[in-house]
Amino acid sequence: MKTVHILSFFTSLLLIAGCSGGKGPAGDREARALPLNTLSTVPENINKGSVIPFEHALPSHDLEGRNNGTYNNVELAIPGVLTTQDTDLGMMMKWLRDNVQSGRHTVFVDGEAIPVYKNWIRDHVHTMKAFRHWEHNLRSYLDFTLAHQRPDGSFYELIKQMDDMHWAYVAEDDIIFFPEDNLYLARLDIESDIEYLVVEGAAEYYKATADRKWLRHNLPKLEKGIEYSTSHPKRWDPELGLVKRAYTIDTWDFTYEKTGIIDRRITPETPMAVMHGDNSGVFQAMNLLAWMNEELGHGAKARQWSRKALELQKNAFRHLWNGKYFTHQLPLGCPPIDDKEGVRLTLSNTYDINRGFTTLGQSRSIVEEYMHRRDTTTAFAEWFTIDPPYEPCFGEVTVHPANTYINGCITSFTAGELAKAAFSCGYEAYGWDILHRLYEQMVEDGGNIYFLYNRFSKKPEDAKVGPAAWGAAAVLSAIDEGLAGIQDLDCRYRSLGFSPRWPVTPYKELRYFSGYEINGDVVDVRYILTEKGMRYCVDSPARDILSHILLPEGVTASEVLLNGKPVEFREVLVAESRYVDFSAGGLHGRADIEILFSKPSAETVDSVVSWLERSVDTTSSGIFVRERYDMDSKQWISLYRPDCNIETAYAFLQCWRLTGKEKYLSLAREIFHSVSGMRNPDGSFPFADRKDLHVYTNDNSEVPIFIMRMAETDTTNASEYISAALESTSFLLQIQNEDGSWRVVDNDTSRTAMFTAHAVAALAMAARYSVKPEEYLAAVTRGIAFIGSRILPEGRVRTCCEEHPGTEYWRPPSSDQAICIRGIAMAEYYLGDAPQRKEWRRLRHKLTSWMDALIDPSGALRNGKGEGINGADIPGLTDNVYTTAFGMEAYHWNWLLDGRKKDFEALKGMIAFCNGNLWHSDDPDADGVFRGAYNLEDGNWDSSRLVLNSGKEGGSSMIYTGWANAPIVSLLMLTSFKKDFESNA
Repeated sequence: MKTVHILSFFTSLLLIAGCSGGKGPAGDREARALPLNTLSTVPENINKGSVIPFEHALPSHDLEGRNNGTYNNVELAIPGVLTTQDTDLGMMMKWLRDNVQSGRHTVFVDGEAIPVYKNWIRDHVHTMKAFRHWEHNLRSYLDFTLAHQRPDGSFYELIKQMDDMHWAYVAEDDIIFFPEDNLYLARLDIESDIEYLVVEGAAEYYKATADRKWLRHNLPKLEKGIEYSTSHPKRWDPELGLVKRAYTIDTWDFTYEKTGIIDRRITPETPMAVMHGDNSGVFQAMNLLAWMNEELGHGAKARQWSRKALELQKNAFRHLWNGKYFTHQLPLGCPPIDDKEGVRLTLSNTYDINRGFTTLGQSRSIVEEYMHRRDTTTAFAEWFTIDPPYEPCFGEVTVHPANTYINGCITSFTAGELAKAAFSCGYEAYGWDILHRLYEQMVEDGGNIYFLYNRFSKKPEDAKVGPAAWGAAAVLSAIDEGLAGIQDLDCRYRSLGFSPRWPVTPYKELRYFSGYEINGDVVDVRYILTEKGMRYCVDSPARDILSHILLPEGVTASEVLLNGKPVEFREVLVAESRYVDFSAGGLHGRADIEILFSKPSAETVDSVVSWLERSVDTTSSGIFVRERYDMDSKQWISLYRPDCNIETAYAFLQCWRLTGKEKYLSLAREIFHSVSGMRNPDGSFPFADRKDLHVYTNDNSEVPIFIMRMAETDTTNASEYISAALESTSFLLQIQNEDGSWRVVDNDTSRTAMFTAHAVAALAMAARYSVKPEEYLAAVTRGIAFIGSRILPEGRVRTCCEEHPGTEYWRPPSSDQAICIRGIAMAEYYLGDAPQRKEWRRLRHKLTSWMDALIDPSGALRNGKGEGINGADIPGLTDNVYTTAFGMEAYHWNWLLDGRKKDFEALKGMIAFCNGNLWHSDDPDADGVFRGAYNLEDGNWDSSRLVLNSGKEGGSSMIYTGWANAPIVSLLMLTSFKKDFESNA
């Protein structure tokens, strides 16, 4: 480390500690000069006993020859960040704070001085996401609004000067005049968001202050507001069980009628509709009311509000979800304005995610739609108010033409909410990309952020009057709660949710601050990322911390230390993003978290991927992957199986994800398109490229599973992948037997648990993409019930050979077992709200308990226990063709669902075994790969121990692309360092 000293000798003598001369327990303090070499170094106490030391002191002005701070640290406040790299993010946060603060005004009304961040309660509450951190008067505007609640439970929404004519847009009973102050309060009748926003604002105030007396006094008013929203004829549709509003653009305050801009009343002639954002807002408010009631000890009332929230959520998805995102408006008793309401993407979709209204799958689907439109729009960004806009206008042509104002402009608050949503649902890199693009836009605009931007010119619209602070607050919240992951789970950060996602940024060391100035509550986080691991030192008021910490891409955790001591943890996947989860209580100000990394061999990955490239064959029908290589005859078996091809395409896609090399992306897409051409008219795939070969359930299940995995990685083509996958799963739905099973092969009457488990896994995964997930849930439920009927008392599932003697005798019992565990686990994961989930878990644990005994000290999963079940039941062997990949997946899913250490250790052992057991040969087509069956007793690949299907199947003489090398290496790549792989691939 290079330390730059700019102090003169004289100045250094004035660096005095304890210069007040006061007396303490030790008597007079001695004035002492700090030596220059202490500058910009990390205090020893914070690194004492740590495995991963911090390297730099922060704040610093210059580090290692580069400017990483500003004079007097103007970029630092609450919330704020200091890095060792640059000032970019810190300055962006300063600009955002400045923008919000510039919107702070004081309203003098009825003898009170009330600070407001814009004079609309809507803008004020949306902006509270930011100013709650530094504002010292958080309640005056809320108190004023609550004090003027109307008898029916509704609230007024704005304070305006008398000569601002909004009062003329509404009926007399929607106005209160304050003539001495030349002001009035008004409610624009067509709005349906005010009541839930007041609840949100109240929750923000209570979280920052823990003011129980205030909450106890005002909770009945807040509840009355939501009761009004869910009962009044103007607000509630009892038939749908949903909140309604006038037919507006999303949450805005005018209709499309010619008089809509000057008439904001609801009359019998007013066109009405149901909009998803109102309902997600009321849903969030109901859950906040449940929490507030719990705070005051009202358990029964809390449960009542929770039940209402779930019912509202269910109704919204029944009527408003279009399969990918929420339909803009559902007209009530009036025709839609045009035929595009079903494809309009509107700003409240992002709020829906951040209010906890959507499942993970639905959240990802919404974010994916924004990502897709970014690639297809002619606008400079995808942060639409609404897309497509109403053509040629919404209402009067001269007032709201297409691509102006709320009818199609780009807006900063959509950007902020979208970034925050992306951070929470596995698209962290996309969330950071949005923030980076916003920073560049702010630099271009001199540090300013605007409410609306012209779609094409990027110039601001309504720069002087629009609520830019609303957008600035949304972006600041995306940084604070999304990127830095600081979440107040109780009040005053007494219980801290900690979900940092710094690994997606270029910053390797930083210091982040958040908190509430009103009480002096500060959350101070130091972060460093090294090759050895990552460290977060969190000083905060928290007594409890719930950690959900993003790992760098391609990394797994070997150990987690909290204040120097190991803690139990689990790794969970959010789509393909890997997090470390653990909780801790009894903290006293500091949670020093160190996460140590483990990684498999990059050379293993490189070797296998190179071999997979050699398996690629170009034919007249496209590019395919050959099924296997026969080591005895030294010949490739040019059988082009759909499942082997898609498994290999996915492996190539993982290579592209890690290296960025376009050749891998191109290979993956070309193989996918070639396989798509093999599909039969009924939606199925034949065993191979010859149409006369049988249709197997296992092949037809693995194809959609890996296609959906491709969609999660190659998001640009996600819609094409998903469409193809659903075509396959629709076929699986059609051929399910009445007893819940699936056939092994066409015209086969045998029923086996293992083949059923393949289909269960595919359908469970597809449920998140289907417009009729209940159909998939029913099929999965019947399938798992069938698997359960085939589980023996000791926990082993009956194998294919037992169900159909003489058939599939080359599949080890461990293979059937692992596939069944995976199938049930995927059902639990993707159908997490299913009422049968508890029973599914019981079956999965029973199956796992039997398989645990097959784990060899080497880390491999043995074929069986030697019970003579079939020809492959040889405990001295492990089979890479039929067991290893499925075994790794089984324990991986177990670990994700339960967080049990034994499952994690089993998975690590199998990874270690794979890393150390590549076959090397002078034959280039048989070198550096996973062979078929390994002899654990003798430590070699002696093929004499297992000759299957007359030497034509499995065994040690065959090297498979799909089923073995491709899926195993894909799992390894998900746990390997990106830069290690880049250096070898």
